[in-house]
Amino acid sequence: MLSLVLAFVAYLGFIRQSSDLDTSAPAVSGRVTTQKVKPPAATAAIAQRPAAVPPPVAAPPVPRHATATAAAAPPDVKRTASSKPDKPRVDVSKHLRAARADMQQSNLSATKARLKAAIAAQPDNLDALRMRSTLSEREQQRDSLLSVARGCEYIAQWACVWHNAGNALLVDSSSGEAKRLVEHAMRESELASAAPADPAPAPAPLHEESNPTIHH
Repeated sequence: MLSLVLAFVAYLGFIRQSSDLDTSAPAVSGRVTTQKVKPPAATAAIAQRPAAVPPPVAAPPVPRHATATAAAAPPDVKRTASSKPDKPRVDVSKHLRAARADMQQSNLSATKARLKAAIAAQPDNLDALRMRSTLSEREQQRDSLLSVARGCEYIAQWACVWHNAGNALLVDSSSGEAKRLVEHAMRESELASAAPADPAPAPAPLHEESNPTIHH
């Protein structure tokens, strides 16, 4: 009988211990599912709001020396700019060759025009300056001969006109006045040679003595 009581008491103690364990840590059986919980409204609004874009940062000011360096011409452009004076040299050489050819043909007008263009392109060209000095001397020689020819024309000395105007034309083949004087002198000389010579005056008639005739 005592053994039964002890067994019953032990059984009750076991049951109480088991109930305490069930209350403190309930066992979960089966698949555990998690419930989706909506985030708070404030959190959702913050998540949906687009992130603030930072204002653009202004570029730092460019130093003056950097601007000057950027504005400077690159080496290729500088080399091109330095090579530009070669073209006027070619033009001067061309004008000088033409001026020499015109000078050899005594065409002072064409020579003067060529030298003017050459000196305008290169004012310090020594060849052009020497040729201009020679041209000035020839123009003075031509003008002196034309001055004498005009004086001879005034007094109708056509041989003198032809001689001096012809020499002026040899100095300057482009002189229009020299050509005019030569042509005038030749025309007047031809007219003078074509004019008939004046006839010799007839001899004066002999006067008979006024003696009375005696008729028998």
